[in-house]
Amino acid sequence: SLVGKLIVYGPDREAVLAGSREALTSLVVDGVRTTASLHLRILDDPDFRRGVYDINHLARSGVLTGNE
Repeated sequence: SLVGKLIVYGPDREAVLAGSREALTSLVVDGVRTTASLHLRILDDPDFRRGVYDINHLARSGVLTGNE
């Protein structure tokens, strides 16, 4: 179930990526597991950062660890 949604905006992709990292690292949610660590790994992925990805990217990239 979706507990909440994090929305980040900025003047360009780099600003949004930086804002997303800041928001996810400061996010505090008690009592339930979140996918924040997955989203941080996605933000670190070089292809994602460049905007080069498709629907199969997560499966190919190694970003998924099986704990999500």
